[in-house]
Amino acid sequence: MSNRKCRQAIETAINTWNGAKAKPYPIAWENAPFTPSEATYLRCHMLPAQTDSDDLKGDHRCYRGVYQISIYAPINQGSGGAEAVADELAALFPNNKRLTVTGLSLQTVSPVSVARGMQEEGRYILPCSFYYRADVI
Repeated sequence: MSNRKCRQAIETAINTWNGAKAKPYPIAWENAPFTPSEATYLRCHMLPAQTDSDDLKGDHRCYRGVYQISIYAPINQGSGGAEAVADELAALFPNNKRLTVTGLSLQTVSPVSVARGMQEEGRYILPCSFYYRADVI
């Protein structure tokens, strides 16, 4: 069990949601080739925290962290389009949602938070994030 499985659980949910859309968003995954498009796209990052063990025997592992999905939208078109995507992400990852992959059950432990939008390199960027946790014994 590892952060790799946590990433797999979250990114599988994102891929399933995105794949069901009539026009899927291009997604920039960590350490994978990506060419930004002029249209709206997503950039995903997993920010794991230190792995803990809460039992004296040392068998327990607690994987937790923050998963961030930044929405990159065309500039000068208002914030509404990016905020609509943020609403979809909030519905996809509600507080206490459970995601399961082989040998791991992960839970979101916060609702999706939307940070202040910013402009950078000709794009409007809206960062969205949530906390996750997976306990393995």
